[in-house]
Amino acid sequence: MNLNQWTNGWYMYFDHVPNLLFALLVLLIGWLIAKAIGKGVEAALKKTNLDDRMFSNFGKRKYSAEFISGKVVYYILLVVVWIIFFNILSLSLIATPLVQMLSLITTAIPPLLKAGLILLFAWVVASLLRMLFKKGAAMVHLEQQLIKWKITSSDLDAVNKVNRIANALFYFVLLLFLPGILGALQMEGVSEPLAQTLSTMLGFIPKLFAAALIVFVGWLIAKIVRDILTNFLTSIGTDSIGQRLGLIKTLEGTSLSIIITDKFLFKFIFLLLCKS
Repeated sequence: MNLNQWTNGWYMYFDHVPNLLFALLVLLIGWLIAKAIGKGVEAALKKTNLDDRMFSNFGKRKYSAEFISGKVVYYILLVVVWIIFFNILSLSLIATPLVQMLSLITTAIPPLLKAGLILLFAWVVASLLRMLFKKGAAMVHLEQQLIKWKITSSDLDAVNKVNRIANALFYFVLLLFLPGILGALQMEGVSEPLAQTLSTMLGFIPKLFAAALIVFVGWLIAKIVRDILTNFLTSIGTDSIGQRLGLIKTLEGTSLSIIITDKFLFKFIFLLLCKS
């Protein structure tokens, strides 16, 4: 190789140096812009308290929703910056796979946005119903009623039980919207069986309420009939007959008429349960 060929080879490499420096400058500036935008998205979401409002009941998590959203935006922009960098250097062999990857990401954005909107709507509805339930419970003094009915033993236990019911209502509403969210993400293999299961469960709820209503109405009717029957048996002297025959000896405060009518009430409710 003579001197002329050697110097021409070096001149050829030096011709690419400005292009390389420009590409590195674009990469640096693009990285700074992507980082700034990612941080800006995270800061903007933190001002809305998105993580506290939507995920406060999910326990302690390592990363917040704002941090994850900021990082997703940062890495997407960083991929765009690398594509520009490689195109400046005419390295289409490396840039093409990145373009394809970015194309897949942008294709997935509309379903993700749709699923996110459904989730946001579900969260609003669930939060509203939970708030209305708590306000309704406070209006009817549900905590005191739970203590009165001996379902709970203390005020703290009653408050915790009401909060658990409210949270159960919240998550039940989210569960109802879950098939729609999965469908928006085009996960029909999961959403369709879940939708069928929820449909079966929701179809059973009216039957359950109807059975409970029948039993409650039957209990009221049986109680009225029991009172009438007890007074009738007392008026014709059933209790005195029981005492004379020695049928009531050990149970104080109990009469033969009450025992007869209580058995009637139990059998009546049992028959209602069997029919419902």
